[in-house]
Amino acid sequence: MEKVVFAVLVLLMLTMTAYAQPKYDSTSLDPPSVQAGDDVNIYVKFHEGLTKREIYSTPMKNLEKLPVGEDPSVYYTARIFPNDEATVQYVLIKEGERNVGHLFAGETWTIPFKVHVSENALPTNYTLTFEVLKTTMDGGGEGEVVLYRDIQFDVTGTPKFALDSDSMLKAGEAKKFMISLANVGGGIARHATVNLNATSPLTVLGPSNVYIGDMNGLTATKIDYDLYVDSAALPKAYTIPIEIRYTDEDGVMQSVGKTVGVKVQGVPQVMASLDSFDDMKAGMTGKATVTVANKGFIEAKFLSIQMADTDQYTVVSKSNAYIGNLASDDFQSEDFKIKVKDGVEGKIPIRVTVTYTEENNNQVHTEDANLELNVMSAAEYDKTHPTGNGTQQIMNVAIAVPVLVVAYVCLWLLWKVIGAVTGFIDRKVFRRQ
Repeated sequence: MEKVVFAVLVLLMLTMTAYAQPKYDSTSLDPPSVQAGDDVNIYVKFHEGLTKREIYSTPMKNLEKLPVGEDPSVYYTARIFPNDEATVQYVLIKEGERNVGHLFAGETWTIPFKVHVSENALPTNYTLTFEVLKTTMDGGGEGEVVLYRDIQFDVTGTPKFALDSDSMLKAGEAKKFMISLANVGGGIARHATVNLNATSPLTVLGPSNVYIGDMNGLTATKIDYDLYVDSAALPKAYTIPIEIRYTDEDGVMQSVGKTVGVKVQGVPQVMASLDSFDDMKAGMTGKATVTVANKGFIEAKFLSIQMADTDQYTVVSKSNAYIGNLASDDFQSEDFKIKVKDGVEGKIPIRVTVTYTEENNNQVHTEDANLELNVMSAAEYDKTHPTGNGTQQIMNVAIAVPVLVVAYVCLWLLWKVIGAVTGFIDRKVFRRQ
């Protein structure tokens, strides 16, 4: 019985076909370091291997020797396709399916595929799936997947820098000037330094060259410089050169030149004040002198002053005065005549508006000011001005002259009466003796 069983097993082994199966070997990329925008050749290597013990006998067909276990009707095709959404979005399969055909047992085959990595591909890992399908020579049926493998590659990119900065500065100002530096390219910038090459009228007060270390892809950092703007700086836009130095992945020192634009503001500091005014009471007209001064570093252009009416006074002279250009640390005065309305006394606001433009800029600036003017009461005014006005003086003179005449006549008559009485007494009394 045992001999019979052994004989059957030997017979089965001798008649058993050794089935073949594709076996994955390796994958290579050209170029080996993939960056955004690259066209990449992907080479997948595999071979036809046996899935069962090879039988050392030579099958025959039509008097021709055939390889052990080989099925001449087997036909292979290979393909690749994106494995995830990121790969679908950023990797374009240009040639994704190849006909392999029939393979002999032990035969090695390398299949090239072509893909394109999008220019805006993010620096990350992308996955493609490789499959080998088994079909027949006539291509019938959808085919059976007999080999599959995930192929991964990294998009590293090169360092690419984007800059942002404070855009507004003021003449005569020392401030912290911030620069935002971002590596948007994906590659690693090692031992990066940033040099701010400011020139007159801009001056870096502290170190101009700052070490920021390694910058990975899609990272950003902020750098502060102590920057001074000369007080004589013209109000306009300036360009500041910036040099970024770093070591790339090959250990080579790289230098990238950038610029940032800043605008020096030239806003004059114009202030209005009531320089002087006449003593006035209700119903009177007087002069008010308005002075404008420029306390800024920049000249004020096309400056004018306007005084507006209120419910407490009326401007009886011209209400608008054009001054023109007012230099830094300079002033100018203008006189206005106003009439105080009846029943007004005490401190009242004088409404003044100053308009001007910046140098090299057509933007109009408006400054409103309420300047205080003191209106005296009638009693205060009369006490301060006891002589009254001209009409009162004429009336006083007109009254005084007749009084003086009458007084003179009365004194003359009195003198005559006294003289007559004295003469009568003298004749009657003293001469008789």
